[in-house]
Amino acid sequence: RAFARQLGLAGITVTGAPVRTTAPGSTPGSAAGSSPGSSGSPAGSPSATATSSGPAPPGTVLASVSSPTLSDLLGWMLSTSDNDLAEAVAHLVARAEGQPADFPGGVTAVTEALGRLRVPTEQLRMYDGSGLSPQTEVEPQVLGDVLVLAASPEHAALRPLLTGLAVAGFTGSLQPPRFDLPATTSASGLVRAKTGTLTGVAAIAGTVEDSSGRMLAFVFVADRVPAAGTLGARVALDRLAAAVASCGCG
Repeated sequence: RAFARQLGLAGITVTGAPVRTTAPGSTPGSAAGSSPGSSGSPAGSPSATATSSGPAPPGTVLASVSSPTLSDLLGWMLSTSDNDLAEAVAHLVARAEGQPADFPGGVTAVTEALGRLRVPTEQLRMYDGSGLSPQTEVEPQVLGDVLVLAASPEHAALRPLLTGLAVAGFTGSLQPPRFDLPATTSASGLVRAKTGTLTGVAAIAGTVEDSSGRMLAFVFVADRVPAAGTLGARVALDRLAAAVASCGCG
């Protein structure tokens, strides 16, 4: 009845009241994929395709949905800073690497993948894929190395790590009020970055083309942030990113 009401709200006419019923049993020859005249489709058996004259026979696929591509998932995860999706992606990495698709498996697989890219992991302390654990510790240099690798021609497969970043002042976790102050608005649309915020910690990492036209990667982390200082820390991080955008460092 609730479903019928929703159909009506969507403009679909529902005739009669919903009643409990039992699905019909399977009919020989009704399997999807049978063709007329084949040994599995006796004459007169119902077609596996739904028609306007009646319901589809049992076993007919009515609809299907496929997952977005991994690059699309990464784009959403990075732009919106989606912690649940970040953990799920770590588990996918584990599965692809032959590790158990769980928290320890994700940590092992991600660490090994970084090692193959020759990113130093000696000081890396991971307890999850989302970074929500306060025990997870990642050196800023590690994040910077990954950004540089993603921008290099030798690692084009990593490019979604850059294209998925939020755009300052426009998208994802960098939408206003981020980068809309007089001291930061000049970097709006130029900085692309991933944000990170936990109790006592705030961070931003990304890329920007400075005033000399040189592409730069940056990582800024503020720790020991007081409980009431999170918003102030974000503003300070935005100011640092804006300074890089205008520095002419090249």
